[in-house]
Amino acid sequence: MASWNGSTRHPSTVGERGLMKVPRYHIFSGVRDKDALWLESVEGLGAANERMKERAAEKPGPYFIFCTDTHAVLASINTSSDNDIKDRRASA
Repeated sequence: MASWNGSTRHPSTVGERGLMKVPRYHIFSGVRDKDALWLESVEGLGAANERMKERAAEKPGPYFIFCTDTHAVLASINTSSDNDIKDRRASA
């Protein structure tokens, strides 16, 4: 079992042999607290962000990245055509 040695590293990121594990982030479609649908988990925040953008390009709509360690949404994107119309109205 991994143990925490008092360093600034989060204990959940230390593996059995003391090696740092790359954190996993969860990609969802939809709106958090409304109609979110889990799609996949990805190692590393950069990779998760790229994957979220790929999914948004393949199928437009709202997507977000969720971190289970902090219970926070770390990034989001909305590529739906409804969002484009709202953005155009706001800038007019």
